[in-house]
Amino acid sequence: MIGIGPCITHPDTPLGAGRWRREVAPEDQVPNSETMVLKTIALARIVCPEANIPSTTALATINRGSGREHGLSCGANVVMPNLTPPPYRALYDIYPAKASIDVSDDASQELLRRRIEIMGRRIGKGKGPRAHHVVPEKEKRQDRQDRMKKNKNLFPVLAALASRRSSLS
Repeated sequence: MIGIGPCITHPDTPLGAGRWRREVAPEDQVPNSETMVLKTIALARIVCPEANIPSTTALATINRGSGREHGLSCGANVVMPNLTPPPYRALYDIYPAKASIDVSDDASQELLRRRIEIMGRRIGKGKGPRAHHVVPEKEKRQDRQDRMKKNKNLFPVLAALASRRSSLS
């Protein structure tokens, strides 16, 4: 599983309170934005086509309207519903204003199911292991070519990020 999400700091931690010493100036860091998370999910899907990649609660927190859906549209293939019983959710306060903290288990699962179905997707049943099967080399090449065509707009972005990163080294 490859977990990718925005960094939402908790105000009661040194990082969230601004007391953490940064090695790199903020303007030289990769943006901590929804767009960057979505680009990273897309890149992870291209590089690791068989991986489980969740559309995280943190992504749903920074975009309550459609954060999870955007993650799924960009390559995520897993959602992780909040199954913590409602009376205990406030005790697991990893960041403020976490999505779905005030929704009952049943309502949360039903809402998540409807949102996924509206996207034209279905929720899988069972444990959820990825299928590992042998694909003929010709199909692999065609699949790679199809992914590259589909994601051709991503490659200039990746090149720019790579050159920016190498200039920081």
